[in-house]
Amino acid sequence: MNALQTAGSIAKRNGADLKLLHVFDLDNTLYPEDNMGSNSNPDIAIKSLNRLATSVKNGDGVNCGIICIPGFVPNAILQTAKEENCDIIVMGKNGNAGYREMYAGTNTYNVIKKSDCPVLLVPSGKMYESFTNVLFPARPVISVFEKYELIRPIILK
Repeated sequence: MNALQTAGSIAKRNGADLKLLHVFDLDNTLYPEDNMGSNSNPDIAIKSLNRLATSVKNGDGVNCGIICIPGFVPNAILQTAKEENCDIIVMGKNGNAGYREMYAGTNTYNVIKKSDCPVLLVPSGKMYESFTNVLFPARPVISVFEKYELIRPIILK
């Protein structure tokens, strides 16, 4: 829910639409309860997501839609982001396996590793409505400044 609040705030601030994605996990043979029964009854997931989308729209004034698809979670997230031309993926750092301080969830890791767009991870128990102090780790290589100056006008267009 913290990741959703962060995604809603980013969408509102940028005048963007928000899409809620639920993947009916095809890789749930060992732990089918992780899907809270939604694999056996997709109507439950769709009904819940519609209520959540309505709540986001009414609470934040953000146009919010839902997408429900079957698949392997990381692949489905990445494919949907590409098909929907998403600018950013916002997701929780930890998934169904629970909170582990030093680790991101497996699905999260695989999305970060293969994503074509930025991925923002929201740690468990945190919520961000705005950003005022951003850190960008950079290597102090002389050619970095030259490349930045060359590409900056292109990026701004």
